[in-house]
Amino acid sequence: MNATQDSDDCACGMPRWLLTSALAYKQVHGPLAVAVCLLGSVANCLNLVVLRELRAAPVNRILSWLAMVDVFVMLLYLPFAYEVYIDPDRHWRSYLPAWAAFLLLHMQLAQVLHTASVLLTLLLATWRCLTLAQLTPGRGSGRRPSDSDTLLTVALVGCLVLAIVLCVPAFLCFTLSQRSSDEFPHTRYIITLSELAQSNDGALYHFHFWFNGCVLKLLPCILLSALSLCLIRALVKAHQHSQKLLSTPENLPMIQIRLSGEENSRGKRISQRTDRTTRMLVAVTLLFLATELPQVSPPANPPDQFALGP
Repeated sequence: MNATQDSDDCACGMPRWLLTSALAYKQVHGPLAVAVCLLGSVANCLNLVVLRELRAAPVNRILSWLAMVDVFVMLLYLPFAYEVYIDPDRHWRSYLPAWAAFLLLHMQLAQVLHTASVLLTLLLATWRCLTLAQLTPGRGSGRRPSDSDTLLTVALVGCLVLAIVLCVPAFLCFTLSQRSSDEFPHTRYIITLSELAQSNDGALYHFHFWFNGCVLKLLPCILLSALSLCLIRALVKAHQHSQKLLSTPENLPMIQIRLSGEENSRGKRISQRTDRTTRMLVAVTLLFLATELPQVSPPANPPDQFALGP
């Protein structure tokens, strides 16, 4: 993705040292990307096999969908990484119509899948927060398991549909264009801004640029940060509640009586499993934030021209 720049020192305000580091990393990015995609696809397939046996739990169903989306993302990136970073003969094939069409399809599908992954992660954290709220003493869910399963199915399908809808501006912004040049023996096909995106002083493209940065990147990070704090707070409150019960002398006889029964042993196991699940989801949300936050800060202004090609 190349944009015309007024300065030769940096791209989009990037410091020279950072640009130099990026160019150096580019030399090893291809093999690393292919290795990560292959290993990640295998790992996610193993996750799907394990989660299939435990899919009745809502959290496991959401994790299964996340794993499937990740597999598609990695498999989609494999041919792109090989062609762009590894194959030394890509220069002449990069302008062929089939490859240009694949690039456009890859760009649009990657956007949809990434947005779906963001929405599923938000759903995962939201569902867990609601579950913990229902487990709070004195509160009841008031909902049958079948109703919860139906609601979750609607939410999962809704995430995929919403991901497609949110990516409509990206679909409208880019198209394939033909370019002729004396330097090449055949017509070049590259991805450029569509006529619709260029009309009205590029209003649609500028809208897509800020919509992608603020709504699809920044807003999910803010929401996920709040939900992560909610999960962490629930863990802290559960730990404090347990410590308070154990530290109160008048509660010790009652605790000993409760711990002696088989039913309470089962309740203790459920409580421990709940805490483990919440800790795991906190780790998932924090890892997602760590990878998403660097993408939040867009340049001060979107590039005035756009073209995709070597």
